[in-house]
Amino acid sequence: MSDSATYWLRTPAARQNALAAVRGAPEGMCITIAEPKRNLDQNARLHALLADIVKSGKQWMGQPMGLDDWKALFVHALDMVNGEAGRAVPGLEGGIVLLRRSTAKMSKRDLSELIEYIEMQMTKWDIPVKDARHAA
Repeated sequence: MSDSATYWLRTPAARQNALAAVRGAPEGMCITIAEPKRNLDQNARLHALLADIVKSGKQWMGQPMGLDDWKALFVHALDMVNGEAGRAVPGLEGGIVLLRRSTAKMSKRDLSELIEYIEMQMTKWDIPVKDARHAA
């Protein structure tokens, strides 16, 4: 048996293959059942939406924001809505740092929820939400 194996539980046969691998695994092996991680299409959609917000000229608290600024604001906002807000801590050289979840580590479902939240906010702000097939 190799050091690791991934089984996508999409069919009964795939589930049986995973069970067989578990039964045949040597003692001491570790099994993880996890949601799929985000995919490249979702990542492209997220960044297209954020770029559209930047291009729209939308400001926050009277300040223009860049793509990474908007991403941090949206992740924090969604986490607040879900009761999972990040923490504010003093910076190493002063100031305040907001520690938040990384979109790179989000599951497919979490990133979908973030994208839906951004689209909802764009609609509130009258920023056109392009069809996902035409996002760039």
